[in-house]
Amino acid sequence: MIIGPAGFMRAPKQKQPRRLINVLPSAFSFEYTDTRAWKLRDVEVIKKLDGWESQWPGKHMFVFHWWILADGHAVGWNENPSRGWSFPVIRLTEYQMAVWTA
Repeated sequence: MIIGPAGFMRAPKQKQPRRLINVLPSAFSFEYTDTRAWKLRDVEVIKKLDGWESQWPGKHMFVFHWWILADGHAVGWNENPSRGWSFPVIRLTEYQMAVWTA
């Protein structure tokens, strides 16, 4: 138990797993509900990667942020200046999972 600021006892907060829908921009929930990434919205995020440090392994060129999910998928945030946003999804190999989650 933890004693709060007013002296009341409270239970410690349980850490909730980060889900994909919680790490993507809020526009994702309204405008991208017909994408593959939307189907993965409730999957736990294992790691966030910066596209400047770890290049996106897919074919999209403007992915500067991407996430590795617990089910072995990776979802990128493609910020294409001529086409707008997209959220590509790829399946990672076991080797890629081991390298990027180490």
